[in-house]
Amino acid sequence: MKTIILNVPDSFGLDEKEIKMLIAAKLYEEGKLSLGEAAQLAEVSKRAFIELLGQFNVSLFNYTPDELVMILIMPNYISNTSCLIVLDNIDMLFILKELYRSIIITPEVAKE
Repeated sequence: MKTIILNVPDSFGLDEKEIKMLIAAKLYEEGKLSLGEAAQLAEVSKRAFIELLGQFNVSLFNYTPDELVMILIMPNYISNTSCLIVLDNIDMLFILKELYRSIIITPEVAKE
């Protein structure tokens, strides 16, 4: 990981933790970081990162409406960890068995 020094005017009213979260949220929104990577950059847990995303107007699900429809109707595939993490956090992973015949995850998703 690179270390950078960033001078931010006091008038912004942001502390170091907020700046890290802002950068992590933006990079997550742009798809440059996974959920886990962004949480690590912000130095918070994945759950805390999910909860904080709304404060930065960033959606947990970075899909267009058409992409969401495709994900919901595809019987054999889930593309990333976001939906798995959310369902696990609300104890609803079981619903996947009702929606999909099988669930295929990539090695990157398994790593998260």
